Amino acid sequence: MTSILKRVRRALNQHRDRQFLLALDGSQQSDVGISSTDLHSLASCPSDTRERMEAMARAHGLAPEMLGREHWREVDIARACGHCGQRGVCRKWLAGKRGDLAARDFCPNAPQFEELAKSSE
Repeated sequence: MTSILKRVRRALNQHRDRQFLLALDGSQQSDVGISSTDLHSLASCPSDTRERMEAMARAHGLAPEMLGREHWREVDIARACGHCGQRGVCRKWLAGKRGDLAARDFCPNAPQFEELAKSSE
């Protein structure tokens, strides 16, 4: 029962957050530093998007804070991750259940993470 309540609570919070983001006017969007198109795209991402992004960053030897170093890159990664058709494979891989794959085999952001890892050396 607890997991059902958590899922309902997460869905309600995600809906509330999405409504808040979509209600921002042009000036407020500018203050956030994101375009209207990107805002709508990111608002429609699954609630676990950031969690998966950070886990994939760690899998590439990066601190999750590195994702925010370049705003444009963080938005690109979030957009690709949020609309990725391989979320199930990603979750399994991050849990160590798909050792037969490399991140490049399924993750559209693998090149971004690899580039960030090289630049942080």
